[in-house]
Amino acid sequence: MSETEEAVTAEPIKTEDETTELEETEEKTELDSEVKTELESEEKTADVVKSEAKVENLVDQSNQAVEQTPYDARLSEAPTKGTIPILLHPRVIASCQVSISKRGAFTIGISGGSVPGFLSTLPSSFDKAGITPKWDKWHVFLADERFVSSDHEDSNMKNIIDKFLGQVPIPKEQIYSIDEGFNTLDTPADVAEWYDKTVVKPLLEKSKGKLDCLLLGFGPDGHTCSLFPNHPLLSLDSDALVASIEDSPKPPSQRITLTMKALNECFRNIIFCASGTSKYDVVKNLWEVDEDRCSLVHYKNPPPYPCVMVRPIDGQVTWVLDKDAVKGESLEKKEMEE
Repeated sequence: MSETEEAVTAEPIKTEDETTELEETEEKTELDSEVKTELESEEKTADVVKSEAKVENLVDQSNQAVEQTPYDARLSEAPTKGTIPILLHPRVIASCQVSISKRGAFTIGISGGSVPGFLSTLPSSFDKAGITPKWDKWHVFLADERFVSSDHEDSNMKNIIDKFLGQVPIPKEQIYSIDEGFNTLDTPADVAEWYDKTVVKPLLEKSKGKLDCLLLGFGPDGHTCSLFPNHPLLSLDSDALVASIEDSPKPPSQRITLTMKALNECFRNIIFCASGTSKYDVVKNLWEVDEDRCSLVHYKNPPPYPCVMVRPIDGQVTWVLDKDAVKGESLEKKEMEE
């Protein structure tokens, strides 16, 4: 990755109390740094003209091409699960500011699981930073969704609304569930095609060719979105940005998901966030930490899990994880006690 896309290092957080003056100062410093980095990264990318051969090599979604492509990402380690938002929110806010300033809209995709919970205090983070979020400019879409309506308990959109969207005034027509397709079409494949054509591709046009931000989690098996290890979807030979899955190893079996092509070709910023020792067995196999900068990690090849097959072209990946996920310390302590 280019120098402008390298990691922004946050100072260690001294306490879990987010209301202290020290943490508010650190969060403001992190935000200022993130805004500068986002601007420099986009300006640098706009000035770089790549040869057609290099682009074709990078966009090849086969496992062989992924294995051959070195990739660096940023790592931010939070002391606890409760402090992940302190490191996550400045990155979202920075992406929002730059996107609205340069393109008049902020396009953000969100996955389910624990990710929406990390956004529940995002409105207060905007307030603390003294920044107007301009919710009317936000366009929120799904990284993946179960084949259910948005009022179903299994729905990722229901989770996102309950934890985050329900407390912010984003226009309803700019929150993109699968409901219309689910209620009028017959199969997950039909809904995936509909979501691709009516949601993702129009948002790509609105966002000038790349979507702004994507917030993802990952499972103990290394899956992300609904892209599971050794599943045929990982090597899908198609231009589709959204695909269906009928045999998800994790229930419910029917889903739609962004494809690996979408993840690697269509995003400026992708942020993984997760916590807990259950993620440690995956995390310890993902990368090598840079010898000089602990906030920079070098992905291992071949990629051991789908989550590290996510390597966006001319974009950047950031991992915001708690100490248990990065170091497995609680798990190690438990094993020692046993």
